[in-house]
Amino acid sequence: MIRVNRILVSMLLSGPAALMLSAASYELDLSRGSFPGGVETENLNGVVPDQSVYKHGYVTTGWTVDRLDKRGYVALSPTYHASEAACENLLTLPELEIEEGNTLCWEARSVYRHFPESYRVMAYPEDGGEPILLLEVESESYFWKNRGVSLEALSGRKVKFVFVCTSKSGYMLALTGVKVGSNEIPAENPESSDADYAIDPDFIRALVVDKGTGMWCTNCPEGETVIENLTERFGSRLIVLNTHVQDVLANNPYWEKLEYYSVPRMMLNRIRATEGGNANKFTDYYDKASSFGIRMDAPVEIAGKNMKVNAQVRVSEDIDNPDGRYSVGYVITGNFHDADNVRYQQKNNCTQPAYGAYYFLPSTIPSALMFYDDVTLSYETAFTGIEGSLPESLRPGETYNVEWECEAPKLLANPEDARIVAFVIDTVTGELMNAKAMEVAAESAVHETLTPISESLFSIDASGIVKTSLLPGEAFNLEMFTTAGVKVWSEEGNASGNDSFRLPDAEGLIIVRLSAERGSSVIKFLR
Repeated sequence: MIRVNRILVSMLLSGPAALMLSAASYELDLSRGSFPGGVETENLNGVVPDQSVYKHGYVTTGWTVDRLDKRGYVALSPTYHASEAACENLLTLPELEIEEGNTLCWEARSVYRHFPESYRVMAYPEDGGEPILLLEVESESYFWKNRGVSLEALSGRKVKFVFVCTSKSGYMLALTGVKVGSNEIPAENPESSDADYAIDPDFIRALVVDKGTGMWCTNCPEGETVIENLTERFGSRLIVLNTHVQDVLANNPYWEKLEYYSVPRMMLNRIRATEGGNANKFTDYYDKASSFGIRMDAPVEIAGKNMKVNAQVRVSEDIDNPDGRYSVGYVITGNFHDADNVRYQQKNNCTQPAYGAYYFLPSTIPSALMFYDDVTLSYETAFTGIEGSLPESLRPGETYNVEWECEAPKLLANPEDARIVAFVIDTVTGELMNAKAMEVAAESAVHETLTPISESLFSIDASGIVKTSLLPGEAFNLEMFTTAGVKVWSEEGNASGNDSFRLPDAEGLIIVRLSAERGSSVIKFLR
Protein backbone atom coordinates (compact mmCIF):
# COMPACT_ATOMS: atom_id res chain seq x y z
CA MET A 1 0.00 0.00 0.00
CA ILE A 2 1.43 3.40 -1.00
CA ARG A 3 1.17 6.12 1.58
CA VAL A 4 0.92 9.61 0.08
CA ASN A 5 2.05 12.47 2.25
CA ARG A 6 -0.46 15.30 1.74
CA ILE A 7 1.87 17.85 3.30
CA LEU A 8 4.50 16.84 0.76
CA VAL A 9 2.03 17.27 -2.10
CA SER A 10 1.14 20.75 -0.90
CA MET A 11 4.79 21.66 -0.54
CA LEU A 12 5.66 20.46 -4.05
CA LEU A 13 2.82 22.31 -5.70
CA SER A 14 3.38 25.58 -3.88
CA GLY A 15 6.36 27.89 -3.95
CA PRO A 16 7.83 29.77 -6.92
CA ALA A 17 6.53 28.55 -10.27
CA ALA A 18 9.10 30.48 -12.29
CA LEU A 19 11.02 27.38 -13.29
CA MET A 20 8.86 25.23 -15.54
CA LEU A 21 10.54 23.38 -18.35
CA SER A 22 9.50 21.47 -21.42
CA ALA A 23 10.26 17.80 -21.00
CA ALA A 24 11.34 17.37 -24.63
CA SER A 25 14.96 16.94 -23.55
CA TYR A 26 15.38 17.50 -19.80
CA GLU A 27 18.43 15.89 -18.14
CA LEU A 28 19.61 16.18 -14.53
CA ASP A 29 23.09 17.66 -14.99
CA LEU A 30 25.42 16.85 -12.07
CA SER A 31 28.70 17.43 -13.91
CA ARG A 32 29.61 20.42 -11.71
CA GLY A 33 29.42 18.38 -8.53
CA SER A 34 26.20 19.90 -7.22
CA PHE A 35 22.48 19.89 -7.90
CA PRO A 36 21.42 22.42 -10.54
CA GLY A 37 18.87 25.14 -9.97
CA GLY A 38 15.29 23.99 -9.57
CA VAL A 39 16.26 20.67 -7.99
CA GLU A 40 15.26 20.29 -4.34
CA THR A 41 16.31 17.78 -1.68
CA GLU A 42 14.76 17.06 1.70
CA ASN A 43 15.04 14.61 4.55
CA LEU A 44 11.30 14.49 5.10
CA ASN A 45 11.07 12.46 8.30
CA GLY A 46 14.35 13.60 9.89
CA VAL A 47 16.06 10.19 10.05
CA VAL A 48 19.72 11.18 10.36
CA PRO A 49 22.47 8.86 9.02
CA ASP A 50 25.24 7.66 11.33
CA GLN A 51 28.13 10.00 10.50
CA SER A 52 30.77 7.60 11.91
CA VAL A 53 30.42 5.18 8.97
CA TYR A 54 30.89 7.78 6.21
CA LYS A 55 34.28 9.07 5.10
CA HIS A 56 32.53 10.81 2.18
CA GLY A 57 28.93 11.37 1.17
CA TYR A 58 27.48 12.20 4.58
CA VAL A 59 24.58 14.64 4.54
CA THR A 60 21.52 15.20 6.71
CA THR A 61 19.38 16.71 3.96
CA GLY A 62 18.57 13.43 2.21
CA TRP A 63 20.67 13.70 -0.96
CA THR A 64 24.10 14.92 -2.01
CA VAL A 65 26.37 14.80 -5.06
CA ASP A 66 29.73 13.03 -5.17
CA ARG A 67 31.79 10.89 -7.50
CA LEU A 68 31.28 7.13 -7.80
CA ASP A 69 33.32 4.56 -9.78
CA LYS A 70 33.75 5.68 -13.42
CA ARG A 71 30.43 7.51 -13.68
CA GLY A 72 31.73 10.80 -12.39
CA TYR A 73 29.32 12.84 -10.25
CA VAL A 74 26.09 11.10 -9.25
CA ALA A 75 23.24 11.74 -6.81
CA LEU A 76 23.66 9.89 -3.52
CA SER A 77 21.36 9.28 -0.56
CA PRO A 78 23.10 8.02 2.63
CA THR A 79 20.78 5.66 4.53
CA TYR A 80 22.71 3.92 7.34
CA HIS A 81 21.11 4.95 10.63
CA ALA A 82 20.27 3.66 14.09
CA SER A 83 16.54 4.34 13.85
CA GLU A 84 14.12 1.54 13.02
CA ALA A 85 12.18 3.91 10.77
CA ALA A 86 12.51 3.93 7.01
CA CYS A 87 14.12 6.90 5.30
CA GLU A 88 12.06 9.40 3.32
CA ASN A 89 14.77 11.22 1.40
CA LEU A 90 13.31 13.33 -1.42
CA LEU A 91 15.03 14.34 -4.64
CA THR A 92 12.62 16.58 -6.56
CA LEU A 93 13.11 17.65 -10.18
CA PRO A 94 11.90 21.00 -11.52
CA GLU A 95 8.34 21.21 -12.80
CA LEU A 96 8.18 19.77 -16.32
CA GLU A 97 5.55 19.93 -19.04
CA ILE A 98 5.21 16.41 -20.42
CA GLU A 99 4.98 15.94 -24.17
CA GLU A 100 3.57 13.02 -26.10
CA GLY A 101 5.98 10.09 -26.24
CA ASN A 102 8.04 11.22 -23.24
CA THR A 103 9.65 8.71 -20.88
CA LEU A 104 11.49 9.06 -17.59
CA CYS A 105 14.76 7.10 -17.56
CA TRP A 106 17.57 6.76 -15.04
CA GLU A 107 20.28 4.45 -13.72
CA ALA A 108 20.42 3.32 -10.10
CA ARG A 109 22.46 1.05 -7.86
CA SER A 110 22.94 0.13 -4.22
CA VAL A 111 26.42 1.40 -3.43
CA TYR A 112 27.32 -1.27 -0.84
CA ARG A 113 26.62 -4.84 -1.90
CA HIS A 114 25.36 -6.15 1.45
CA PHE A 115 22.89 -3.28 1.90
CA PRO A 116 20.28 -3.20 -0.88
CA GLU A 117 18.36 0.06 -1.15
CA SER A 118 14.68 0.72 -1.72
CA TYR A 119 12.99 3.71 -3.32
CA ARG A 120 9.95 4.84 -5.24
CA VAL A 121 9.46 7.28 -8.09
CA MET A 122 6.44 9.57 -7.89
CA ALA A 123 4.79 12.10 -10.20
CA TYR A 124 2.95 15.06 -8.63
CA PRO A 125 0.65 16.85 -11.14
CA GLU A 126 0.52 20.65 -11.02
CA ASP A 127 -3.24 20.56 -11.54
CA GLY A 128 -3.79 19.00 -8.12
CA GLY A 129 -4.57 15.51 -9.36
CA GLU A 130 -3.69 12.47 -7.29
CA PRO A 131 0.04 11.70 -6.97
CA ILE A 132 1.04 8.85 -9.25
CA LEU A 133 3.37 6.02 -8.28
CA LEU A 134 5.52 5.38 -11.36
CA LEU A 135 7.77 2.65 -9.93
CA GLU A 136 8.65 1.11 -6.59
CA VAL A 137 11.94 -0.78 -6.16
CA GLU A 138 12.29 -2.79 -2.98
CA SER A 139 15.84 -4.08 -3.50
CA GLU A 140 17.95 -2.24 -6.03
CA SER A 141 20.76 -4.10 -7.79
CA TYR A 142 24.31 -3.71 -6.55
CA PHE A 143 25.38 -3.12 -10.15
CA TRP A 144 24.12 -0.18 -12.18
CA LYS A 145 20.59 -0.89 -13.38
CA ASN A 146 18.97 0.92 -16.31
CA ARG A 147 15.36 1.79 -15.53
CA GLY A 148 12.59 3.71 -17.21
CA VAL A 149 8.84 4.34 -17.25
CA SER A 150 6.41 5.63 -19.86
CA LEU A 151 4.85 9.06 -19.26
CA GLU A 152 2.08 8.60 -21.82
CA ALA A 153 -0.63 9.02 -19.18
CA LEU A 154 0.86 12.40 -18.19
CA SER A 155 1.06 13.85 -21.70
CA GLY A 156 0.10 17.53 -21.75
CA ARG A 157 0.29 17.91 -17.97
CA LYS A 158 2.78 19.76 -15.77
CA VAL A 159 4.35 17.57 -13.11
CA LYS A 160 7.17 17.29 -10.64
CA PHE A 161 9.03 13.97 -10.43
CA VAL A 162 10.28 12.88 -7.01
CA PHE A 163 12.73 10.09 -6.21
CA VAL A 164 12.00 9.00 -2.64
CA CYS A 165 14.68 6.85 -1.01
CA THR A 166 12.83 4.62 1.47
CA SER A 167 15.61 2.33 2.74
CA LYS A 168 15.19 1.05 6.27
CA SER A 169 18.57 -0.62 6.75
CA GLY A 170 20.75 0.44 3.83
CA TYR A 171 23.99 2.33 3.31
CA MET A 172 23.71 4.51 0.19
CA LEU A 173 21.55 4.75 -2.93
CA ALA A 174 23.02 6.18 -6.15
CA LEU A 175 21.24 7.71 -9.15
CA THR A 176 22.58 8.99 -12.45
CA GLY A 177 21.45 9.51 -16.03
CA VAL A 178 18.09 10.96 -14.96
CA LYS A 179 16.38 12.31 -18.06
CA VAL A 180 12.93 13.03 -19.44
CA GLY A 181 12.31 13.06 -23.17
CA SER A 182 11.85 10.79 -26.16
CA ASN A 183 14.14 8.14 -24.71
CA GLU A 184 13.75 4.42 -25.24
CA ILE A 185 12.79 2.53 -22.08
CA PRO A 186 15.55 0.03 -21.20
CA ALA A 187 14.76 -3.64 -21.76
CA GLU A 188 13.95 -5.63 -18.63
CA ASN A 189 16.48 -8.32 -19.51
CA PRO A 190 19.35 -6.79 -21.49
CA GLU A 191 21.55 -9.18 -23.42
CA SER A 192 24.68 -10.40 -21.64
CA SER A 193 27.92 -8.85 -22.80
CA ASP A 194 29.76 -12.14 -22.28
CA ALA A 195 30.99 -14.18 -25.23
CA ASP A 196 28.45 -16.39 -26.96
CA TYR A 197 29.83 -19.85 -26.23
CA ALA A 198 28.80 -22.36 -28.88
CA ILE A 199 29.96 -25.31 -26.78
CA ASP A 200 28.54 -27.59 -24.13
CA PRO A 201 28.08 -25.36 -21.05
CA ASP A 202 29.75 -28.03 -18.92
CA PHE A 203 33.04 -27.22 -20.63
CA ILE A 204 32.94 -23.47 -20.18
CA ARG A 205 35.74 -23.01 -17.71
CA ALA A 206 34.83 -21.53 -14.36
CA LEU A 207 36.99 -18.60 -13.32
CA VAL A 208 38.39 -19.46 -9.89
CA VAL A 209 40.11 -16.53 -8.21
CA ASP A 210 42.32 -17.33 -5.23
CA LYS A 211 42.54 -14.05 -3.32
CA GLY A 212 44.77 -13.44 -0.31
CA THR A 213 43.45 -10.93 2.20
CA GLY A 214 43.40 -9.87 5.85
CA MET A 215 41.28 -7.69 8.11
CA TRP A 216 44.38 -5.72 9.10
CA CYS A 217 45.27 -4.99 5.46
CA THR A 218 44.49 -1.38 4.57
CA ASN A 219 44.66 -2.03 0.81
CA CYS A 220 42.61 -5.23 0.75
CA PRO A 221 39.33 -3.43 0.00
CA GLU A 222 40.99 -2.53 -3.32
CA GLY A 223 41.13 -6.26 -4.04
CA GLU A 224 37.46 -6.55 -3.19
CA THR A 225 36.57 -3.92 -5.78
CA VAL A 226 38.48 -5.96 -8.37
CA ILE A 227 36.34 -8.99 -7.49
CA GLU A 228 33.16 -6.92 -7.66
CA ASN A 229 34.05 -5.75 -11.18
CA LEU A 230 34.71 -9.34 -12.25
CA THR A 231 31.40 -10.43 -10.73
CA GLU A 232 29.56 -7.79 -12.74
CA ARG A 233 31.20 -9.06 -15.91
CA PHE A 234 31.14 -12.84 -15.41
CA GLY A 235 28.35 -13.48 -12.89
CA SER A 236 28.09 -17.05 -11.58
CA ARG A 237 30.98 -18.17 -13.80
CA LEU A 238 33.26 -16.50 -11.24
CA ILE A 239 34.18 -18.51 -8.11
CA VAL A 240 36.07 -16.61 -5.42
CA LEU A 241 38.22 -18.21 -2.73
CA ASN A 242 39.25 -15.70 -0.05
CA THR A 243 42.17 -16.90 2.06
CA HIS A 244 42.86 -14.86 5.17
CA VAL A 245 46.22 -14.50 6.87
CA GLN A 246 47.09 -13.13 10.33
CA ASP A 247 43.53 -12.65 11.51
CA VAL A 248 40.76 -14.67 13.17
CA LEU A 249 39.76 -16.31 9.87
CA ALA A 250 43.32 -17.23 8.86
CA ASN A 251 43.88 -20.47 6.92
CA ASN A 252 47.65 -20.79 7.24
CA PRO A 253 48.15 -24.16 5.44
CA TYR A 254 46.22 -22.90 2.40
CA TRP A 255 48.06 -19.58 2.48
CA GLU A 256 51.44 -21.34 2.48
CA LYS A 257 50.47 -23.34 -0.60
CA LEU A 258 49.50 -20.16 -2.44
CA GLU A 259 53.02 -18.84 -1.80
CA TYR A 260 51.80 -15.25 -1.70
CA TYR A 261 54.13 -12.66 -0.23
CA SER A 262 51.73 -9.70 0.07
CA VAL A 263 48.04 -8.82 0.22
CA PRO A 264 45.86 -8.20 -1.61
CA ARG A 265 47.10 -10.90 -3.97
CA MET A 266 45.17 -12.93 -6.51
CA MET A 267 45.59 -15.65 -9.10
CA LEU A 268 43.24 -17.07 -11.75
CA ASN A 269 42.71 -20.85 -11.88
CA ARG A 270 46.06 -21.33 -10.11
CA ILE A 271 47.94 -20.25 -13.22
CA ARG A 272 51.11 -18.65 -11.84
CA ALA A 273 51.45 -16.32 -14.82
CA THR A 274 48.27 -14.55 -13.68
CA GLU A 275 49.41 -13.82 -10.11
CA GLY A 276 49.43 -10.19 -9.01
CA GLY A 277 47.87 -7.53 -6.86
CA ASN A 278 44.93 -7.16 -9.23
CA ALA A 279 43.34 -8.85 -12.25
CA ASN A 280 45.49 -7.17 -14.91
CA LYS A 281 47.19 -10.46 -15.82
CA PHE A 282 43.94 -12.41 -16.10
CA THR A 283 42.88 -11.10 -19.50
CA ASP A 284 44.55 -13.72 -21.71
CA TYR A 285 42.96 -16.58 -19.75
CA TYR A 286 39.27 -15.66 -19.52
CA ASP A 287 38.36 -17.69 -22.60
CA LYS A 288 40.89 -20.50 -22.23
CA ALA A 289 39.18 -23.74 -23.26
CA SER A 290 38.75 -26.72 -20.94
CA SER A 291 38.50 -30.41 -21.77
CA PHE A 292 36.94 -31.10 -18.37
CA GLY A 293 33.45 -30.53 -17.03
CA ILE A 294 32.46 -31.02 -13.40
CA ARG A 295 29.07 -31.03 -11.70
CA MET A 296 27.65 -31.52 -8.21
CA ASP A 297 23.99 -32.30 -8.79
CA ALA A 298 23.29 -34.65 -5.89
CA PRO A 299 22.49 -33.16 -2.47
CA VAL A 300 25.12 -33.35 0.24
CA GLU A 301 24.33 -36.01 2.85
CA ILE A 302 24.84 -34.64 6.36
CA ALA A 303 25.31 -36.70 9.52
CA GLY A 304 26.33 -34.56 12.47
CA LYS A 305 29.41 -32.62 11.34
CA ASN A 306 30.17 -35.08 8.55
CA MET A 307 29.25 -34.44 4.91
CA LYS A 308 29.16 -36.88 2.00
CA VAL A 309 29.66 -35.17 -1.35
CA ASN A 310 29.25 -36.49 -4.88
CA ALA A 311 30.70 -34.92 -8.03
CA GLN A 312 30.53 -35.98 -11.67
CA VAL A 313 33.32 -35.39 -14.18
CA ARG A 314 33.10 -35.55 -17.98
CA VAL A 315 35.69 -34.88 -20.68
CA SER A 316 35.37 -33.62 -24.23
CA GLU A 317 38.29 -35.66 -25.64
CA ASP A 318 40.29 -38.80 -24.91
CA ILE A 319 42.60 -38.13 -21.98
CA ASP A 320 45.19 -40.56 -20.65
CA ASN A 321 45.73 -40.28 -16.91
CA PRO A 322 48.04 -43.18 -15.94
CA ASP A 323 49.88 -41.37 -13.16
CA GLY A 324 46.83 -39.63 -11.72
CA ARG A 325 47.92 -36.28 -13.11
CA TYR A 326 44.32 -35.11 -13.23
CA SER A 327 42.44 -35.42 -9.99
CA VAL A 328 39.36 -34.05 -8.22
CA GLY A 329 40.02 -31.79 -5.26
CA TYR A 330 37.86 -29.52 -3.16
CA VAL A 331 37.87 -26.70 -0.63
CA ILE A 332 35.19 -25.73 1.88
CA THR A 333 34.35 -22.07 2.35
CA GLY A 334 32.06 -20.10 4.65
CA ASN A 335 30.55 -16.64 5.05
CA PHE A 336 31.09 -14.65 8.25
CA HIS A 337 29.48 -11.61 9.82
CA ASP A 338 29.68 -10.75 13.52
CA ALA A 339 28.37 -7.26 14.16
CA ASP A 340 29.43 -7.28 17.83
CA ASN A 341 32.95 -8.65 17.43
CA VAL A 342 35.56 -5.89 17.16
CA ARG A 343 38.01 -8.39 15.66
CA TYR A 344 35.88 -8.38 12.51
CA GLN A 345 36.69 -4.75 11.73
CA GLN A 346 38.36 -4.06 8.38
CA LYS A 347 41.11 -1.53 7.74
CA ASN A 348 40.45 0.59 4.65
CA ASN A 349 42.78 2.90 2.76
CA CYS A 350 40.65 3.41 -0.35
CA THR A 351 40.60 7.12 -1.14
CA GLN A 352 39.55 7.19 -4.80
CA PRO A 353 35.96 7.15 -6.16
CA ALA A 354 36.90 4.17 -8.36
CA TYR A 355 36.83 2.04 -5.23
CA GLY A 356 33.05 2.28 -4.99
CA ALA A 357 31.62 1.81 -1.50
CA TYR A 358 35.07 1.74 0.08
CA TYR A 359 35.64 5.35 -0.98
CA PHE A 360 32.71 6.32 1.27
CA LEU A 361 33.45 3.92 4.14
CA PRO A 362 35.75 5.04 7.00
CA SER A 363 39.41 4.04 7.45
CA THR A 364 38.32 1.45 10.01
CA ILE A 365 35.10 -0.19 8.85
CA PRO A 366 33.11 -1.38 11.90
CA SER A 367 32.21 -5.04 12.16
CA ALA A 368 28.50 -4.23 11.78
CA LEU A 369 29.19 -3.31 8.15
CA MET A 370 31.67 -6.08 7.30
CA PHE A 371 30.73 -9.37 5.66
CA TYR A 372 33.55 -11.80 4.92
CA ASP A 373 32.32 -14.14 2.20
CA ASP A 374 33.79 -17.23 0.52
CA VAL A 375 36.48 -17.68 3.17
CA THR A 376 38.58 -20.82 2.67
CA LEU A 377 38.36 -23.12 5.70
CA SER A 378 39.95 -26.39 4.51
CA TYR A 379 43.08 -27.30 2.54
CA GLU A 380 43.67 -31.09 2.62
CA THR A 381 43.01 -31.81 -1.08
CA ALA A 382 42.90 -28.25 -2.40
CA PHE A 383 46.33 -28.50 -4.06
CA THR A 384 46.86 -32.25 -4.44
CA GLY A 385 43.41 -33.59 -5.30
CA ILE A 386 41.95 -36.82 -3.96
CA GLU A 387 44.33 -39.64 -4.79
CA GLY A 388 42.87 -42.06 -7.33
CA SER A 389 39.70 -40.00 -7.78
CA LEU A 390 39.85 -40.24 -11.60
CA PRO A 391 40.69 -43.38 -13.63
CA GLU A 392 43.77 -43.94 -15.79
CA SER A 393 41.79 -43.40 -18.96
CA LEU A 394 39.05 -40.81 -19.55
CA ARG A 395 36.76 -41.01 -22.56
CA PRO A 396 34.14 -38.62 -24.00
CA GLY A 397 30.54 -39.61 -23.31
CA GLU A 398 31.42 -41.24 -19.99
CA THR A 399 30.51 -39.80 -16.60
CA TYR A 400 32.94 -40.42 -13.74
CA ASN A 401 31.42 -40.23 -10.27
CA VAL A 402 33.66 -39.10 -7.45
CA GLU A 403 32.42 -39.41 -3.88
CA TRP A 404 34.13 -38.32 -0.70
CA GLU A 405 33.41 -37.62 2.95
CA CYS A 406 34.63 -34.61 4.86
CA GLU A 407 34.01 -32.89 8.14
CA ALA A 408 32.56 -29.42 8.41
CA PRO A 409 35.26 -26.95 9.57
CA LYS A 410 35.15 -25.86 13.21
CA LEU A 411 34.40 -22.25 12.33
CA LEU A 412 31.05 -23.33 10.84
CA ALA A 413 28.38 -23.91 13.48
CA ASN A 414 26.23 -25.81 10.99
CA PRO A 415 27.40 -27.93 8.00
CA GLU A 416 24.55 -26.42 5.97
CA ASP A 417 26.40 -23.10 6.15
CA ALA A 418 29.22 -24.53 4.03
CA ARG A 419 29.97 -23.91 0.39
CA ILE A 420 31.89 -26.69 -1.35
CA VAL A 421 34.05 -25.83 -4.34
CA ALA A 422 35.06 -28.95 -6.27
CA PHE A 423 37.50 -28.87 -9.17
CA VAL A 424 39.62 -30.91 -11.53
CA ILE A 425 43.26 -30.09 -10.86
CA ASP A 426 46.36 -30.72 -12.94
CA THR A 427 48.66 -31.94 -10.17
CA VAL A 428 51.77 -31.32 -12.31
CA THR A 429 51.19 -27.63 -13.08
CA GLY A 430 48.73 -26.89 -10.25
CA GLU A 431 46.23 -25.43 -12.74
CA LEU A 432 42.50 -25.80 -12.11
CA MET A 433 40.95 -27.24 -15.27
CA ASN A 434 37.36 -26.53 -14.24
CA ALA A 435 35.36 -26.05 -11.06
CA LYS A 436 31.89 -25.99 -9.55
CA ALA A 437 30.64 -24.27 -6.39
CA MET A 438 27.67 -25.47 -4.36
CA GLU A 439 25.98 -23.98 -1.31
CA VAL A 440 25.15 -27.01 0.84
CA ALA A 441 21.88 -25.62 2.25
CA ALA A 442 20.68 -24.25 -1.07
CA GLU A 443 21.42 -27.45 -2.98
CA SER A 444 19.50 -29.37 -0.34
CA ALA A 445 16.64 -26.91 -0.88
CA VAL A 446 16.58 -27.71 -4.59
CA HIS A 447 16.26 -31.41 -3.93
CA GLU A 448 13.60 -30.95 -1.28
CA THR A 449 11.23 -30.18 -4.14
CA LEU A 450 11.26 -33.89 -4.89
CA THR A 451 9.98 -34.77 -1.43
CA PRO A 452 7.89 -31.85 -0.12
CA ILE A 453 5.71 -32.12 2.93
CA SER A 454 2.17 -33.20 2.17
CA GLU A 455 0.72 -29.73 2.63
CA SER A 456 2.60 -26.74 1.27
CA LEU A 457 3.32 -24.04 3.82
CA PHE A 458 3.08 -21.20 1.29
CA SER A 459 2.24 -20.06 -2.22
CA ILE A 460 3.68 -17.40 -4.55
CA ASP A 461 1.60 -15.27 -6.89
CA ALA A 462 2.78 -13.81 -10.20
CA SER A 463 3.89 -10.54 -8.60
CA GLY A 464 6.20 -12.30 -6.14
CA ILE A 465 3.96 -12.14 -3.06
CA VAL A 466 4.50 -15.08 -0.71
CA LYS A 467 1.36 -16.06 1.24
CA THR A 468 1.91 -18.47 4.11
CA SER A 469 -0.30 -20.81 6.10
CA LEU A 470 1.78 -20.43 9.26
CA LEU A 471 0.14 -20.60 12.64
CA PRO A 472 0.28 -17.67 15.07
CA GLY A 473 3.54 -17.82 17.02
CA GLU A 474 5.11 -20.46 14.75
CA ALA A 475 8.83 -19.85 14.21
CA PHE A 476 9.83 -19.65 10.54
CA ASN A 477 12.69 -18.90 8.17
CA LEU A 478 11.87 -17.79 4.63
CA GLU A 479 14.80 -17.89 2.18
CA MET A 480 15.38 -17.12 -1.50
CA PHE A 481 18.20 -18.70 -3.54
CA THR A 482 19.50 -18.44 -7.07
CA THR A 483 19.79 -21.68 -9.04
CA ALA A 484 23.55 -21.41 -8.49
CA GLY A 485 22.85 -21.94 -4.79
CA VAL A 486 23.48 -18.38 -3.60
CA LYS A 487 21.17 -17.13 -0.87
CA VAL A 488 20.07 -13.61 -1.84
CA TRP A 489 17.38 -12.84 0.73
CA SER A 490 15.87 -14.17 3.95
CA GLU A 491 13.25 -13.28 6.55
CA GLU A 492 12.79 -15.01 9.90
CA GLY A 493 10.79 -14.62 13.08
CA ASN A 494 7.52 -15.75 14.60
CA ALA A 495 4.39 -15.75 12.48
CA SER A 496 1.33 -13.72 13.33
CA GLY A 497 -0.85 -16.07 11.26
CA ASN A 498 -1.43 -16.11 7.49
CA ASP A 499 1.53 -13.79 6.94
CA SER A 500 2.56 -12.50 3.52
CA PHE A 501 5.91 -11.24 2.19
CA ARG A 502 7.08 -9.59 -1.00
CA LEU A 503 10.13 -11.20 -2.60
CA PRO A 504 12.86 -8.77 -3.70
CA ASP A 505 13.33 -8.07 -7.40
CA ALA A 506 15.07 -10.91 -9.24
CA GLU A 507 15.30 -12.14 -12.80
CA GLY A 508 15.04 -15.73 -14.02
CA LEU A 509 14.43 -18.89 -12.00
CA ILE A 510 14.69 -18.61 -8.22
CA ILE A 511 14.19 -21.09 -5.38
CA VAL A 512 12.14 -20.16 -2.33
CA ARG A 513 12.18 -22.26 0.85
CA LEU A 514 10.02 -21.80 3.93
CA SER A 515 11.16 -23.70 7.03
CA ALA A 516 8.90 -23.83 10.06
CA GLU A 517 8.19 -25.98 13.11
CA ARG A 518 5.96 -28.30 11.06
CA GLY A 519 8.56 -28.91 8.34
CA SER A 520 9.62 -27.12 5.18
CA SER A 521 8.33 -26.43 1.67
CA VAL A 522 10.22 -25.41 -1.44
CA ILE A 523 8.94 -23.76 -4.62
CA LYS A 524 10.83 -22.97 -7.82
CA PHE A 525 9.55 -19.66 -9.17
CA LEU A 526 10.24 -17.93 -12.48
CA ARG A 527 10.36 -14.11 -12.21
